[in-house]
Amino acid sequence: MIPKTFAISAGLPAILLAAALAVGPGCSKTNSESVALTPQGTHPAGWDNVHGAFAKPDGAACVPCHGSAIDPAASGGIANVSCFSGPRGAQWCHATGPAFHPPDWLDKGGAHFHGAAFVGGTLINGMSCASCHRQADPPSFICLDCHFTIDGGRVPVGSAWTHGDIGGHTAFGVLDVVNAVNGVCIRCHNTNNAFGHMPQPFCHNCHSPAPAGFHPAGWANPDSHGAAAKLAPGAGTTGFPTCQGCHGTNLDGVGGSAPSCINNALCHGSGIASPHSPSPWRVTPTSPPNARRHTNTDNTVPGNPGVCALCHFGGGIHAPTPPPPGSTPQCFNNTLCHGPAGAAPHPVRPYLTHPADALAQFSTFCNTCHSISPPRLTANAPACTECHKGGNPLTVTNCTSCHAAPPNGAAPVGSVFPNVAGAHAKHNALAGITGICNNCHNGGGTGTGLEHFYDNTAGLSGIDVALTGTTYQAKAGAFAFNADNTCTNVSCHGGITTPTWRTGAIVVNSDAGCRQCHRPGTSLGVPENNSNYSGQHSVHSGYGCTECHNMALATTGAQNHFKFLATAAMEGPASDTFQNSTGTVVYNAAGGTCTGSCHGQTHSAFPW
Repeated sequence: MIPKTFAISAGLPAILLAAALAVGPGCSKTNSESVALTPQGTHPAGWDNVHGAFAKPDGAACVPCHGSAIDPAASGGIANVSCFSGPRGAQWCHATGPAFHPPDWLDKGGAHFHGAAFVGGTLINGMSCASCHRQADPPSFICLDCHFTIDGGRVPVGSAWTHGDIGGHTAFGVLDVVNAVNGVCIRCHNTNNAFGHMPQPFCHNCHSPAPAGFHPAGWANPDSHGAAAKLAPGAGTTGFPTCQGCHGTNLDGVGGSAPSCINNALCHGSGIASPHSPSPWRVTPTSPPNARRHTNTDNTVPGNPGVCALCHFGGGIHAPTPPPPGSTPQCFNNTLCHGPAGAAPHPVRPYLTHPADALAQFSTFCNTCHSISPPRLTANAPACTECHKGGNPLTVTNCTSCHAAPPNGAAPVGSVFPNVAGAHAKHNALAGITGICNNCHNGGGTGTGLEHFYDNTAGLSGIDVALTGTTYQAKAGAFAFNADNTCTNVSCHGGITTPTWRTGAIVVNSDAGCRQCHRPGTSLGVPENNSNYSGQHSVHSGYGCTECHNMALATTGAQNHFKFLATAAMEGPASDTFQNSTGTVVYNAAGGTCTGSCHGQTHSAFPW
């Protein structure tokens, strides 16, 4: 009989004595795939006796250091030790190459089916099956790992159970209590899974103990099995690839032991050729969002995307033009449905038809990436209410989905951006200003071209504040909205820096209030159109404005104070606002003279 140590080392691909004898400089660091390397880059003592277990199933762990394990011309690698080496000292190696099983060795209909190879004495790399597989030498990769008897029996002796039929298999026992019968089932399925051959049941990975219905209670509910299918493949209980184990590679039941997922009235629907939720798979705008959407499907390669690719990869649903050379089907590399994650399929700034497109297409297009409310479906796609703080813009329409018109600090947004009341109410009450937001917000408001909400991201000063043309431009210089929320060079304010927008105020009928907008001038329109220059203003500059002017009067002049802010002329008349503080002075408008006592002076037909 071949020694047990020899059977192991010859039975699977070899990394050989390799590193113990010669290690190239490229392997001086630990190779995480080779599993066992010393800090010096060598394999540990006795590696030749156990390396086969690490090399299975296809020698991939050997390749980084030893080169190809199937092509002698490409073997050797940076370790300069080939898997096709002859004897190295007293150690016998693989002169004809390691005896990897052919890809179709578990396929009963394949040309290299292992059963036929065993019966026919077919050699694999010059080696017979018996060279490695002993009939009664566990656990050295013997036939009884997968067969109940040496003659190839796939069911226990005396059992009426048909292999491949789900019904009745639980009679073999609870899978987490291993016995002589289910131990074979488990070893065989583990072997099959290790080699990646599908479809095969993963029952022992899913059920411990196996439930009567082979799935957990409530599994038929799509929020149960659907949610599990969309998760990353793991532990044989989640991910679309797991479904293939029983339901067939194409999830149509063919080659599996469970019913078809598609075209099945009991499952996803008669005439429905997809294993996901019925339309709209991309979710309707509900709150909370519908969980049955594809955007929360794990897209880790090669897990779920590989199953999605059965229908989507280069097919009628999506035909990439052209797909990236050598692409592995992925959700975000143009091989399935999407381009690179983060690349929006529409303009970002400015997206001029955003409101109309969103209202018309949210449930058929936008919701692929965007949710109504956080959390985001994808990192770079904001939820609607991140900008529309007033509520769902599909139901709370126009300005109120973000703020009142004008912003008023009230619910539902409250007194935070973008609904800071500030001085909006005062300004919106002015003639020529009411309801015309873009007097100050040039381009602001939907339908004006720039869609002002694109400037709402910072949340500091609000949207773009820029005057429309020169109507309200002061003579002192260019208009500016400052970091402290003040404005400079606005004609209404006489070119004087305004109080802060959010908390500032002007007491109109007070001397201090007058001086916040008016400053003495030298002639008409110098320095500003609202500068007081006429008559004796310069002589009276040391006295309070309200000693002569009362803007609370019911006269035409007083009432016109804020009516003609868009014109350069003084439409008052200002003389119509005159009222001496003591009531003892009479102003003769026709002659332009004052008579009476005022600020300590007595006037008699004093010419203004």
